[in-house]
Amino acid sequence: MPSAAKLRPYALCDLDIPEVDDLPTEVREIKMPGQAWTGSDCEAAETGGNWWFVNCPGMTTMNAAQVAAALKDGCANDARVVEPQTPTPATALSSSLTINCNDQADVSPFCPDADTGESNLTVPVVAEAREAILGETVLFPVFCTTTTVCDPSTVTGTGTNRVYPIFKLAPAVVCGFHILDKGSNSINTGDCAGNSFTATYAEYLGCADKNDPCLAGVDPTTGAPVSQSPKETVRLFLKFVTDSDGAGGTTCTLGTACDAGLRQVTMSR
Repeated sequence: MPSAAKLRPYALCDLDIPEVDDLPTEVREIKMPGQAWTGSDCEAAETGGNWWFVNCPGMTTMNAAQVAAALKDGCANDARVVEPQTPTPATALSSSLTINCNDQADVSPFCPDADTGESNLTVPVVAEAREAILGETVLFPVFCTTTTVCDPSTVTGTGTNRVYPIFKLAPAVVCGFHILDKGSNSINTGDCAGNSFTATYAEYLGCADKNDPCLAGVDPTTGAPVSQSPKETVRLFLKFVTDSDGAGGTTCTLGTACDAGLRQVTMSR
């Protein structure tokens, strides 16, 4: 029996997470903050830096080697969604997510804090760790920053003082990645069969070369449009799924706001 999906210390924005009824999805290109903190579709969570790296539950800091190990093998401890959550209005959801998760010193399983970000993006061992999990189903913590869902954004603090209240836990198959100029790849075998993003696309992201500033972004501080090259950009290529093998870490009621498709199977006798 396949092992359960385990948490990886890299958060996703709620805007990129599909509805449960849409699972499983095709492989999707997920825009993450790049070298200048720009390039994602969730500008409200970019301004503080950090690139959405988080520490594993129970840890207050992780060096690049520890991050690489957690990307390859998963965090040692399970994460949990914040509970209870008040789904509406958006201000109530924001308050319920942050009331007990607003302190960088909190290492509870529903309140991961920020890791060192760029140092981990630029260290080759971290890019190599992405290569090791191609084709695997892993678990991502999801934060809420979409103002129509949670207002204000639930990501507070700057740099390594940021905290990321876990709104959802999302299982996904890692089918490709692009990490600045440190590495890229994409596969279309196994659970990634049908992936329309080729390894060449993952390398250049549709640009002429890695230095071509053909990618549009928004400056998270000024709101002005900016251009980025592939070597300044981060992407993940993910197929969102329902993890029926049972990943530890949520008691989220099915069909509620925190439900991102994570399913558990408990066997008893």
